Amino acid sequence: MCLGVPVDPTRPTSVQVSFVLWMVLGGLTVLSGLGIAILVAAFFARAGNRTGRTVLTMIGVVLGLLMLFGPAVWMIFVGEAWVLYLALVFVLPGAAFATATMLLWGRNARAYYRAMRGA
Repeated sequence: MCLGVPVDPTRPTSVQVSFVLWMVLGGLTVLSGLGIAILVAAFFARAGNRTGRTVLTMIGVVLGLLMLFGPAVWMIFVGEAWVLYLALVFVLPGAAFATATMLLWGRNARAYYRAMRGA
């Protein structure tokens, strides 16, 4: 604060990149209620709202883990080879969910959200 006026911190690049990834992922799933929730939460997270970041983190962790490890677990228990081809389809979106989530929790992003809480 400078003379009683809150100073708006600059948005770090990691938050911007995460926002773009969430927009793409939300756009791909916009026909579902989850896609709309992703889009709304991404705008809140970009504005510095910690609730938006928390919602995106929960979605990113669950979907990221399911997409990255779900086909491998299916392959282990079911044992069908076609699941490996399915796994290749899920790896890219799963990695995008994981990356977008991790970018929201980097050092610069944490400092940004901490500063926005006090503003």
